[in-house]
Amino acid sequence: MVDGKDVMPDVNGVLEKMKGFCHRVRSGEWKGYTGKAITDVVNVGIGGSDLGPLMVTEALKPYSKDGPRVWFVSNIDGTHIAKTLAQLDAETTLFIVASKTFTTQETITNAESAKAWFLERAKDKAAVAKHFVALSTNAPKVKDFGIDTENMFEFWDWKLTPFTLGALIAMYEQKIFVQGVMWEINSFDQWGVELGKQLAKKIEPEFTDVAEVHSHDSSTNGLINFLKKNVAWL
Repeated sequence: MVDGKDVMPDVNGVLEKMKGFCHRVRSGEWKGYTGKAITDVVNVGIGGSDLGPLMVTEALKPYSKDGPRVWFVSNIDGTHIAKTLAQLDAETTLFIVASKTFTTQETITNAESAKAWFLERAKDKAAVAKHFVALSTNAPKVKDFGIDTENMFEFWDWKLTPFTLGALIAMYEQKIFVQGVMWEINSFDQWGVELGKQLAKKIEPEFTDVAEVHSHDSSTNGLINFLKKNVAWL
């Protein structure tokens, strides 16, 4: 709830739209202006619009199979985008322009450079819609750029008020409390937390060799010795 409105239907709608779009790109259903599938995706953004997707991409890379190569352009220095574009084929490249207002100077400068590079090869402004999509809230600016607003993924400018922040914290604390009741533990036992930290300092050096440990209670000794014997990275 935000300001008394249930925002989840809108959020879920955009998430479903993103899911469908990603599937079309990864499966090869989405085609460029010459009918070829997309092989490279370039995220054009700055700040959180660059670091956020970059972090997610790096974190999920070990679990990704096939799919397009992903590039990130954020530096206003023209060298960054020039070096990136030099490795790409306009016929099979898709650009994601991430800017809430679609007026962010660094992002739009790089996006315009990418569009100029693309049009030098495509020779058709209508082809821009097949190779550029947007993350934005400014539909008129997105349309003026040449992007089909059907391929604009919307987000919102919700403000975190003191009331909303307090409600979120209260919900979190309630969740922790209920979990503790279910597991029959005191979720807010600070002494237990501190004891765990002290025990960790004693246990860490014991993993430097393969010798069995007998200095703790039987449960802790058993777990440490099991890990030493069965986990290859120790």
